[in-house]
Amino acid sequence: MNVRRDVSYDDYMGEALSAEGNPTLATVHKVLHAVGLRLSVTPEHA
Repeated sequence: MNVRRDVSYDDYMGEALSAEGNPTLATVHKVLHAVGLRLSVTPEHA
């Protein structure tokens, strides 16, 4: 038996960003972009 589950974007994002989730850097980038933010990295001892 093959059961197909349609996963919506909201389901995916909710799972990825939950406490048990493990979002990729690409997911974090998409979320930040969607809300108009940008991730930057700077040296610790600038």
